[in-house]
Amino acid sequence: MRTDLSPLDQLLLEAAFSADDMADLVTARERERARSGIDENDKDGIALRGEAEIDYALARFVAANCAAVGEHLATPTPFVLKGGLAIYTCFAGARRSKDADLSPSGLDVEFDGLLPPELIKAPTGMQVLEPTQTTDDGWKVPVEFTATVGGDVSTIICDLNNARRVIRRPPAITRPFATPFTTAPVDVWVARPEEMIGEKISALLRRRNGRLRDLYDIDHLLARSIEFKLDRTLIREVAVEAISELLAYDNLREEMRTLITDRLLAHDDASWVQAEIERIGRNARPKDWKAQVADVLPTVGSSIEVTESLMAHWNDLRILEPKD
Repeated sequence: MRTDLSPLDQLLLEAAFSADDMADLVTARERERARSGIDENDKDGIALRGEAEIDYALARFVAANCAAVGEHLATPTPFVLKGGLAIYTCFAGARRSKDADLSPSGLDVEFDGLLPPELIKAPTGMQVLEPTQTTDDGWKVPVEFTATVGGDVSTIICDLNNARRVIRRPPAITRPFATPFTTAPVDVWVARPEEMIGEKISALLRRRNGRLRDLYDIDHLLARSIEFKLDRTLIREVAVEAISELLAYDNLREEMRTLITDRLLAHDDASWVQAEIERIGRNARPKDWKAQVADVLPTVGSSIEVTESLMAHWNDLRILEPKD
């Protein structure tokens, strides 16, 4: 046992858990409330308690399923973290995520039929439930845990992708999984930022008015391109592949299907992608931006400001331009 770690860090590393362990969470919560001046019984105080418990449960769940430890140091574990939680915890993001987005770790990994619950590890004190919803991309898997607020049973959600959305450019990389509770973050297997940018571009295009939190996440990753050593060619390869796969969706709007078929696949012309993303960002309704982004990040700019920032980084990095 390492004596240099806090009790909560020790829990994360050992994947040990009991009801009493939530005392560490309560201490962290009290510290944050004192720092921010939030009263325990007001709306923000209650929200803080719920957010802390979700963060704690997600941290333990990801550490159990994606940690790069022991025999897995050379080869990724079966699951790799990606999406909003990966950006928040592993790539210095500011937007909290309330679910864990996992994918198979390589091109040759796929699961047939419904997800066998035993593929996902539940840390002691948590329980993996049967998948509640099947989607085109995989499964939503609820993971149950006991909350400190009244001892209620709460759940976090694991979005487990199927073979359609595997990690396209293995191997995955390891990054410290930094949470509000850890002084010695666990190293976990995580998708490359280029992979996440490519998938978020395709997610934006799939919906008529986009998913605005993806707009914010893309801007965050492009803004730190030097720090994350982004590879422009890799972004293009992943994005073109991910966009092409949208054709398999039955509910893809017809205008987008035509653009993908006629302009990207036939002529290798991806300029329309930038124009479509800019259209989505500039035309976003304020109430949608608030619900998806501004409520989580009160100091963030408007959707137009974030779109302008994204477009500036896009042009500087020449995203989706053909290879040199």
